[in-house]
Amino acid sequence: MNKDELLNSTLKNDRASFSELKKALKVIDGSEFEFGYSLGVSSNVTLNGFDVYLKKQGYISEVNADVQMGGYDDLQGDFDSFKSNGIQNVLVLLNFDNLLPSFESQVEHLDDEFIYAKIMDVKSSLLVALSGGDVFQSITITDFHLSFVGSNELRVKEVLGRFNVMLRECADQFDNVSLLSLSAVVADVGRYNAIDSRFYFMSKAPYKRLLLDHLARRLTSASRQFGARVYKAVVFDCDNTLWGGVVGEDLLGGIALNPYDYPGNIFWRIQQEILSLIERDVIICLCSKNNPEDVLEVLEEHPHCLLSNENIVAKKVNWSSKVDNILALSEELNIGLDSMVFVDDSSFECESVKARLPSVNTIQVPKNISEYISVFDTIKDLFPYVSSRNSDLSKTQQYKIRELSEKQRMNFSSQEEYLESLEIKALLTFNESSGKARISELSQKSNQFNLTTKRYTSLEVGKLIDSSTAVVAAVDVTDKFGGCGLTGAVIGRINGSVFSVDAFFMSCRVIARSIEFSIWPEILKRAVELGAKRIHASYYPTSKNMQVADFYDRLGFVEVHENSDGARKYEQEIKQLELIKIDWIEVEISDC
Repeated sequence: MNKDELLNSTLKNDRASFSELKKALKVIDGSEFEFGYSLGVSSNVTLNGFDVYLKKQGYISEVNADVQMGGYDDLQGDFDSFKSNGIQNVLVLLNFDNLLPSFESQVEHLDDEFIYAKIMDVKSSLLVALSGGDVFQSITITDFHLSFVGSNELRVKEVLGRFNVMLRECADQFDNVSLLSLSAVVADVGRYNAIDSRFYFMSKAPYKRLLLDHLARRLTSASRQFGARVYKAVVFDCDNTLWGGVVGEDLLGGIALNPYDYPGNIFWRIQQEILSLIERDVIICLCSKNNPEDVLEVLEEHPHCLLSNENIVAKKVNWSSKVDNILALSEELNIGLDSMVFVDDSSFECESVKARLPSVNTIQVPKNISEYISVFDTIKDLFPYVSSRNSDLSKTQQYKIRELSEKQRMNFSSQEEYLESLEIKALLTFNESSGKARISELSQKSNQFNLTTKRYTSLEVGKLIDSSTAVVAAVDVTDKFGGCGLTGAVIGRINGSVFSVDAFFMSCRVIARSIEFSIWPEILKRAVELGAKRIHASYYPTSKNMQVADFYDRLGFVEVHENSDGARKYEQEIKQLELIKIDWIEVEISDC
C-alpha cells in the first residue's frame, strides 16, 4: 500500500494493533512532507511507544516528527543530548507519583515542611535545565496529574496543585516555555484507560497506549506553533452542520438548534465551540447551497443561534459548486487553500472537495450526530491557542474592516486615488520587545508575502531585538476604517558596513496598499545610522510566494545573481538607491 492508503487503513484506524502501526510507519518513513519538526522527550518515567504515536499523529497531520527519546529521569542529561543532536523542541513530562516512590500514597503522611522542600527541589532542578534551554525553539512541560485514588484524595490534590503552581512559575520565567495539560488528557480518556499500574510497578511505565496516543495528538496540535502546518480558516456548511434540518424546508422554527433538546443541543454546543475558535482569531466562513435570506434569518432571528452575521468573515451562500465557492473564499481572504478547513455533512460535497481541492482539510459531520462533539475536538486541535494578539480588534473585526474598505474601491477612478482616500498610516517600531510574540507568529503564518520564508520563534526574535547589530522593524497599520495591528516586519543584521536583510514578511490583509514600499526609506535610514553603506537582500521562491518574486526589483534594488531555481540576490550601495516614493501613506516612527 502507498502512503495515503496506509494513513487511512492503519494510522487513522483506532483498532489497528501496535505492531500493524509500526509496520505502517516503516513504510511511510522517508516520504516527503512539507512540514516537520524535531522533538526531544524527557521524563522521569518510561514512555514505551510514545515515539511511535508521535510519528503516527504527525503523519496524520502531514507533519514529519523527528523524535528523540531521552533517558530515564535525567533531565539535565537529556537537555545536553538534545542540544548536541540539534533538537529544536523539547517535551518535559514529570509524573507526580514517581517524584518519590509511590508519592501519592506518601503525601497524607508528610508534613508541609517536607512537601515544601520537595517542591523547591523539583523547582531547582527544573530551573537549572530551563536556564540552559534557550537554544531550543520551544520547551513544553506537562502538568502533574493523579494516577491513583487514595484514602485521602483531597490532601493529595491540594499538594499536587501546589506543584502545578510551581510549574507555572517556572514556565513564566522563559519565553520559550509553555505548559500542556496532561491532566486534561488523562481526564479525557479516563484514569482506567490511562494508567497501567502493573507496568508502572514492574518497569516504571505508567501509561497505556491510548493515553500516549491522545497525548501525541495534543502535542502534534501544539507543534503548529513552532513551524508545522498552520490553519487559518474554517469554512462551514449550514444545514445539518450549524443546525439540524434544512432551513429552506423546515423554516426558522423547524430547525434543531437549542440548548435543551436532542439533537438541537448538540448543534447549540457546536456553535459554542465555534465561538471559542473565534476567540482564537480563527477566520469563520460559510459555504452553503441555500437561499441567502434563509441563512441570514437564522443568524439574525433564531432565538438560540449563537453565531451572528458579525461573526462570519465571509459567506458564499448560493447554489454554485462548493469547490468554486471555496476557491472564491480563498481568493477573497487572500489565504492559501492549504490553510483552510471545510466542514460539511454531505458525503457528496466532502468527496468533491477532497478530489478537486486536496490541499483543503475536509472534515465530514458524522452520520451519528452524537459523535459530532468528538469530531469537533479534532477541529479545535488544528487551531492551538496563541496569546499574542497585538490589537484591540479581533481578526474577524479586522477582516470586516478590510471588506468595508474594499467596497469603497468602486467609488474611485484609479487605484492610487482609492488608496489615498484610505488615509493609511504605518507606524514603524524598531527593536521593541513588546512585539516579539506577534512578529514570531507572523513569520510562522505568512507565506504569500514572505521573501525568504524564514520562521522565527519568540525567543529568536527577542535575541535579535536585544542585539546591537540587528534591525527588527515592525509595522503597525491603520486607516480611516480602523486598525489592522502589527502586520509586517523586516529583520536584518549589520555586518560591518553591510545591512543584510534576513526576512521581510507581511500579513495578506494589508498587501497591495503600497505599505511594503513606503517603510523602506526609514528602515534604510536606521541601517545607515548603525554604520551600513551597502545592502544585501535575497528572494527564495516557494510554491506560495511567487507574487513577491520581483518585489526587490520594483523597490529599486539591483539584482546581482539568479539561481536556476529562481532564487535571487541583490547588492547595492544604499546612497545609490532610488526608492519608489509613496505619497499617500504617512509613515511614523514610534518613540518606544
